[in-house]
Amino acid sequence: MYSIARNKHIVILFYDNETEGNPVYRSLLQALNDLLDAVPGAPKFTFPEEADPLSPGAWIIAACRCDFVKAPFPNLNHYLPVYPRLQLGDDWEPAVAQVQEKLQKRIASCQSRLRALADEESDNEWQESLAQHLQLWERKKVFYDLLIGMDLLPSEVPADGSCALWSLSAMMAGCAIRTALTTPDKIEGMRQDRAFKPRNTFVK
Repeated sequence: MYSIARNKHIVILFYDNETEGNPVYRSLLQALNDLLDAVPGAPKFTFPEEADPLSPGAWIIAACRCDFVKAPFPNLNHYLPVYPRLQLGDDWEPAVAQVQEKLQKRIASCQSRLRALADEESDNEWQESLAQHLQLWERKKVFYDLLIGMDLLPSEVPADGSCALWSLSAMMAGCAIRTALTTPDKIEGMRQDRAFKPRNTFVK
């Protein structure tokens, strides 16, 4: 896998309905092994050693649904990079403020548009669609607030089916996706990279 080829540990922060409260850490390989338990005769994978999730050698990726509704692990279909406060240092507070301000603006904008539509007695279908969009942003804020409360900063990546690759690229680039370093063409190149194919780094 891409991270193992670069001597990095991926730690997954699961936002599923099997846990109460804050998301929980699990190693990627442990999550894979749990899935393999249902496959008779499937090999189990091990990694030489587990990394501390907050260590520089670990990449934290949050796993959730794209609509931020809690669901079983197999139904989690969105991934985004997460950065510990310890790694961000003095950049933590301004970065958190920027994320929170953006979420608040999105929510306020949806609320304002809903009020305007109600006053205009507009199409009910349009109001329903906007109300669902508002709920999505509110659920996203709940999720982000949980992570920030854990001293973790989530960073957005495109929800285009390649979110895991965007997340890996963001980890390599720093606490943001830099246009000069990451493009859709480069993401496709990562898909074709031999590092994504099975390697003997895994021990059966």
